[in-house]
Amino acid sequence: MRYVISFATCIFLMSCSASKHEESSSGISKDALSHLQNTRWELHNLPDTSLPKMQKPVFIIFSKNGLSLNGYAGCNSFHGSYKTDEKGLHIGNLAMTKMMCEYSAVEQKFLHAVGTADNFIIHGQEMELLSNDKPVASFTAVHLQ
Repeated sequence: MRYVISFATCIFLMSCSASKHEESSSGISKDALSHLQNTRWELHNLPDTSLPKMQKPVFIIFSKNGLSLNGYAGCNSFHGSYKTDEKGLHIGNLAMTKMMCEYSAVEQKFLHAVGTADNFIIHGQEMELLSNDKPVASFTAVHLQ
């Protein structure tokens, strides 16, 4: 029970941190935005975290409409909202299912990275989410039809 309360507190604090995202100083080009959207970004690196072999990959998809995102965090599906502007990327209102599994620690670190991201960089088929100009998660593109 204590773990469930800690987990719920973590999610709540991540959603409260969305207002900090307005401090990013770089703009986002239309080309970068078109690469970000409608692509399944599968996680391949989370700094200071060993990623276990999972049956289903951890991923995030930024919708083409520029309003919503969804994905899978290791144990649970999640969704939320995002927007981009001249200041960067703003992710907020993350919500998820509440199942427990052996990958809960990785899931918490991943969701924290997503919740604190304030910008991104795309190089070919690779994308990094950034927080205060530092990489917090790295992904490989799987394009959607």
